[in-house]
Amino acid sequence: MKTIRIIQLIILLVIVAALIAILVIGTTGNFSMPFGNLFRNGTVSNSVLIYDQVFEGSDLKLVDTKLSSADLEYHFSQDNEIRVVYYGPESEKDEPIVKTEYDSNTLRITQQNRNSIFNMISGEKVIVYLPVDFDTEIIGDTASGNINFHENIKLDRLSLELSSGNIVIKDIAVQTVEIAVSSGRISADNISTGNYSFKLSSGNIRAAELSGQGNIISTSGNTDIDVYNGGGMIKSTSGNVDIGVSKLESDLDISLTSGNVSVDLINVIADIGCRFDVLSGRISTNFGNVDKNVAGATFRYGIDDDPANIINIKTTSGNIRANSN
Repeated sequence: MKTIRIIQLIILLVIVAALIAILVIGTTGNFSMPFGNLFRNGTVSNSVLIYDQVFEGSDLKLVDTKLSSADLEYHFSQDNEIRVVYYGPESEKDEPIVKTEYDSNTLRITQQNRNSIFNMISGEKVIVYLPVDFDTEIIGDTASGNINFHENIKLDRLSLELSSGNIVIKDIAVQTVEIAVSSGRISADNISTGNYSFKLSSGNIRAAELSGQGNIISTSGNTDIDVYNGGGMIKSTSGNVDIGVSKLESDLDISLTSGNVSVDLINVIADIGCRFDVLSGRISTNFGNVDKNVAGATFRYGIDDDPANIINIKTTSGNIRANSN
């Protein structure tokens, strides 16, 4: 019996050692095995050009992507060409798992699942060059991978869903934007939209500027917006909210279960009202009739003066700080 236990322990140790070796290979590339140099200087060195396809895209209306593990980048062409470049493992030279089709004004890019333990180090990347005047609709569904908009873009609609990955946006002007991320980050320089919806299960949203009407809902993560114009709702179960309010078009409701709220009012104090409540925490502000900037657990400002819009903030466990610049 003792011999069997020793054998079982040895087998377990071998399995653990193998798993550790795979992780080390995937992050450092220090092994001398054939796949030991997969990563160099933060890039996947075993990725090669699989294909470079070009289409005439003057009538392009929709880009529809469904990827399992490839990163996705968007650029613009200098003309009406659509160009799709795919980098992946050399084993896909003859049979790529990423397929590109262009038909009926729609560009479709799909990726099959690869049944391999090396998915996490396969390093696929899809680079899309859109026609210079493209401004209609992009929708995408990515299981595990990043989406990066390298250039400013104008659209009618943007709809993205990621299970695990990050989204990076420069400047975007869009009528409707809907982004859902299970695990990852959303970061943007400037989002100008009519209506927006951002949903995150675990991750942060960071924007230098956000304009529009809509909702930001986060289970676990922080919301950080330097300049906010619009109205709607920000709701978080666990996370902090740091926002600079420049202009309100409607009421702004901020609700947190666990976390702190920091609001800077940028030249808008004259036409807004404030209704702040905390269950466990405190409220501090530099405006209103507040002694030593501390308002306790309840604060009302401008409510009786019939303000154009109201900022409602509630926290179950956390502090509220609101300052007028």
